[in-house]
This record gives sequence, structure tokens and C-alpha cells, in this order.
Amino acid sequence: MEEWTLLLARNHFMQKASWVILVCISIIVMQIYVLMQCISPLMYTVINDLNISHSAGGFLYAVPVMMIGVFSFPLGIFSDRVGFNRAIIYAAIIVIFSSLSRALTSNYVTLLIFTAMFGGGMALFFPNLSKIVNEYFPKHLVGRATGVYTAAIPFGSGLGIALTKNILLLTGSWRYTVGVWSVITIPFILTCLFYIQKSRKRFIESDILHAESRSSSRRSTGNVMAPGSSKKYWCSPIILCGILLAFLNYVFFSTIGWLPTYLIEKGWGHISAGAVTSVISFVEVPCILLVPYISHRTGRTKSIFVISFLIIALSLCAISIRPTLSWVFAPILGLTFGGTFVLLLAFPAQFSIQRTVGRSAGAIFSMGYIGGLLGPFSSGYLRDVTGNFSFMFMVMVGVSLIACALSLTFPSMKTMTSK
Repeated sequence: MEEWTLLLARNHFMQKASWVILVCISIIVMQIYVLMQCISPLMYTVINDLNISHSAGGFLYAVPVMMIGVFSFPLGIFSDRVGFNRAIIYAAIIVIFSSLSRALTSNYVTLLIFTAMFGGGMALFFPNLSKIVNEYFPKHLVGRATGVYTAAIPFGSGLGIALTKNILLLTGSWRYTVGVWSVITIPFILTCLFYIQKSRKRFIESDILHAESRSSSRRSTGNVMAPGSSKKYWCSPIILCGILLAFLNYVFFSTIGWLPTYLIEKGWGHISAGAVTSVISFVEVPCILLVPYISHRTGRTKSIFVISFLIIALSLCAISIRPTLSWVFAPILGLTFGGTFVLLLAFPAQFSIQRTVGRSAGAIFSMGYIGGLLGPFSSGYLRDVTGNFSFMFMVMVGVSLIACALSLTFPSMKTMTSK
């Protein structure tokens, strides 16, 4: 009886510590995306102040995404070696320093350098998210745990997009605005890091990690791949996830990055243009939390991908034809962006063996965020060449339809779990 009491106490503590760590990680993710997406509503001001082209502005917005695409895989391997505990501390230091430095820049080149450094911190941080849920949660909760921290991405994006213009009106400068957001972020990140370290220490002192490792072999007979089959799935679904994420990010970052500017050019006010764009991010939040549960219960991941990319294409068509429909289709875009994104991010933790989760997640991020780099830059270039955003919308619709067709080749979850 005493042994069972001890086991129950350990399990209770394990669950509590796991969720504390996940909540803290989610807050850090939210703050990082506030700092990243606050540039979008400032883009019109930055372009005029620095006297740069739309393509240069698009590249500035996309530089963090480029860093994620280039460095996520090698930094994922690095994180597998040093552990997520150290990796997220290094990442937090880089993010805080580079974000504050952006507010002190006087020209485009230095702003670009510190923005790239900021992206490097993101590239070090994000591959560790799959490692965290893989280590602290059983396989049947991985999707929902992934949904929690993934929901922080659009929520932080929405805050950054919706509130930045109001801060700009108070400060009168885009540099001061970025500085205010950076200063606000520091206590949140430091507090979360403190609680992560504290929970991690108690986890180790209570020998919870050892108990978890002993039970992991019993859980591994569920929906995770056997080690002998990892090589086969590295060569297909991991790469397919990366390609689908690349298409999704191409459309998502092009939309979030340029929709406010597009609407302003169509006669909208700055605040209303930012508000409708933020709706996309806010609507993503409940969808991100709900879709992993639906996918797990129904096993219809492929159908979700196909339908989502088709809806994205139709929604972008409607917005490009009649901008006033943005209030109708922005929430629809949020639903489809969020559901597709969280399922792609949950894949490494669900279907990779533990020792390769970091590099699997890094590979998906590296491939996926190439699309995030190309989207805003190419859209800005098309705006410079054509003088309007019409062709940008045509390209995004085409990319969405290609992704829809490619989703039909995605393996079913029943096939994956039976191997």
C-alpha cells in the first residue's frame, strides 16, 4: 500500500510539474511572437522612415524566418546534445539582447543584423518544444500539449499586431515602440525561466525522470514508431511535413506581413487594417487547442490538411477581389492556418523516437520556414514590380492549391501507428 501511495504521489507531482513547465514555455513563445510580429503593423512606417523598397521591407520581416529555416536543424542536433534546459536559456539571452538592440538601430543594415540575431534565438528555441512535450507527456497527450504552446504563437502574434499601433501613437516612433515591447517582455521571460528551472530541479530530485524512463518502454508500444522503422519514416512523412509547412508558411507570413499594408492602400485606416489582421491570429487559438483532439479521435489528419488548404485558397481569392470581405474571411483563415500548423508541429513528438525528436523537429522547421522566408520577400518584390498586390494573391492561391494536392499523399495515422 505504501508503494502504491508513493507511486500516486509521484504521478501527481509529475503531472503538475509537466504542466507548469508547459505553461511557462507557452508564455515565452507568446512573448517571442509579440516581438516578431510587431514589425508587421510598423512596416508602412519603417519603409518610409528608412526609405527602403517593399521587397527590402519584406526581407526584414522574413529574416527571422530565414534564420529558423537555416539553423533549426543544426541547432536541433545541438539541443539533443546539451538538453532543452540549457538551450532555452541561451535562446532567451539572444532574443532579449537582439530585440532591445533593434530599438537602438539607426539604419537598415544594423536593423537587419539584429533582426537576424533575433531569428537565431528563435531557431535555437523552437526545436526544443517537441523535446519538452516528448519528455514530459505520454504519447496520447502529446497532441494536446503541442496545442497549448502552439496556441501561444497566434495569441502572441495577435497581441503584437493589434496593440502595436496604439503604442506607436503614444511613443511617436517605431524604434520606441519596439523598445517598449522588448522591455515588457523581459520580466515575463525571466520569471518563466525561473519556474522552469525550479520545476526541472524538483523533477530530478524526486527521481521522476527515472520513473518516467522505466515506464517509457511500456508506453512505446502505442502510437510511436519502433526504432527500427525510424529511418523509413525519416525519408517520407518528416520530409512531407516539412514541405507542407513550407507551403503553409509561405501563405501565412505573406498574409500576416502584407495584409495591413494592402488594406491601407485600399483606403483602410491603420488601426482597422491591423485589427482585421490580428483577427487571423486570435481565431487560431481555439482551433489550435481543438484540432489535435479531433485529429486524435477521428484519425482524419489527411482530410483536415486537404480541406484546410482548399479553404485557404478560396478565402484569399475572396479577399483579393473584395477587401471589405476581410472581416468575414480573416476568421476563416485563422481556423485553417491554426489547425494545419499545430498538426504539422505535433508530428515529430508523436512519431519520432525520443533520441531524434530534436533533429526531426529541426528538420521540419528548417524546411517549413523556407516558405516563410520566401513569402514576404517575394510578395514585397511583386508589389514593387507590379505596383499592387493582385499578383501576390494569385501566387498564394496557387501555392495553397498545390499544397492541397500534395496533402492527398499524406499517410493515414492508422498506417503510421500500425508499423
